Amino acid sequence: MAKQIGDSIAVLRQYVTGVMDRVNHHALPMAAVATHVLSGVVLRADQGSLECREYAGRPANVLRFSVTGQPYALRFRHGPDRVELLKGRETSKHVVATFVATDSVDRVLGTFEQLP
Repeated sequence: MAKQIGDSIAVLRQYVTGVMDRVNHHALPMAAVATHVLSGVVLRADQGSLECREYAGRPANVLRFSVTGQPYALRFRHGPDRVELLKGRETSKHVVATFVATDSVDRVLGTFEQLP
């Protein structure tokens, strides 16, 4: 029997839309690493924990989730171009990892595997 996951997919789609809008706007080569990062979220996020922040009614560049009850956030930044994995909310100063366009899938997924 298939399980309904529509809400989670909608949240991920909202985040991806927000990030890709920024990637395309700034002509950044971040699409591949963003895909790797999202794979890490899908593999590790607690069920029902995904939240996408909005800004001015549009998808923003922040995805909130938890892993074993611990809150994390992904924040897309440009100048220099990167995706930050934060422990806590997007306002946290505790950066667990920073991902750039040249990061391999092994590095990204390895980072997510090491989360408690």
